[in-house]
Amino acid sequence: MLSNRWHFGKFNRWAALPVSAENLETLKHCCRSAEARSVGDDVESPALVLCGDNARRRLDIARFLARQTHRRLVVVRIPELLRLYFRDADREINHLFDLREKERTLLFFDEADSLLGQRHSVQKKLSYLLARMADHTVPVILSSGIPKISPKVKADLSPQLVMLEQ
Repeated sequence: MLSNRWHFGKFNRWAALPVSAENLETLKHCCRSAEARSVGDDVESPALVLCGDNARRRLDIARFLARQTHRRLVVVRIPELLRLYFRDADREINHLFDLREKERTLLFFDEADSLLGQRHSVQKKLSYLLARMADHTVPVILSSGIPKISPKVKADLSPQLVMLEQ
């Protein structure tokens, strides 16, 4: 469920990212916000939602952003987190966010379709995870194959949607 990934990825410059010019500016803004927060400025750090068919590309973009912000990428697979009993999931979520606040990390939530669509069967765990994300101090990246965001996620996180190009 939780894997520490160092910043190795396919992309090595901004122009190589498979996104539109508008989405490229959104990504750059998120990196600037993360850096401003790391030096103590009170800047909003938006959540990002990377959408596209290719999961590998979404992960490579997250690796690139981690490299640009000089952070360690921590990959969390949402389905594996949701399989845990509530107390175990609660403990794991707390660990993730405590780790992120102590170290220079960037959290990448892979397969976040269930969070973005708010499946009712796992609502309690997802609500707790969403509440912790809302208190974030650095950008949180959600990865999804579906460009759909529930109204609750929009209200709590105000995420920036970034669509990958083919």
